[in-house]
Amino acid sequence: MAIDTRKAERRPLRFDTLDDLDRELDRIEASHNAGTLTHTGNYTPSQAMHHLARWIVRYETGDLPKRVPLPVKAFGRVFKGRFLNKGFPAGLPGPEGKTQSEPDNPFEESIAFLREKNQVLRTKDLGHRNPMFGRLGHEQAVKIHLRHCELHLSFLNPDAGP
Repeated sequence: MAIDTRKAERRPLRFDTLDDLDRELDRIEASHNAGTLTHTGNYTPSQAMHHLARWIVRYETGDLPKRVPLPVKAFGRVFKGRFLNKGFPAGLPGPEGKTQSEPDNPFEESIAFLREKNQVLRTKDLGHRNPMFGRLGHEQAVKIHLRHCELHLSFLNPDAGP
């Protein structure tokens, strides 16, 4: 049964740089290795990491939705600045208007995939035309990724303990 993520317990996160994100991934990985990592959302920690990395792959390959429902597009254009600067609210469907399913790979595989794709953001211009937000320059694409990471990683608690 799916959790209503709008009501799920989350922790506040803010990443101003990819280095901030790397430090949080280190904390999450250490907690996972210690057996103390918990989560409150619908994705397992591995699924969350895979989901975040997969979106960078989509930016790299241009495999973004060609069309999104008009209400989603209008919502994205109106709230683009808010999403870039303040983050994403929990419980919204993706740009295709639905929740994406993700494989539950081994944690180590998924966090390595996310770290690899974060490195791509450091070395490759991934500015693109986003179907929900319009044209994004590279810096905006990085900001969208950081806000997306804040959302999904906020459901992971490396400090909870068993």
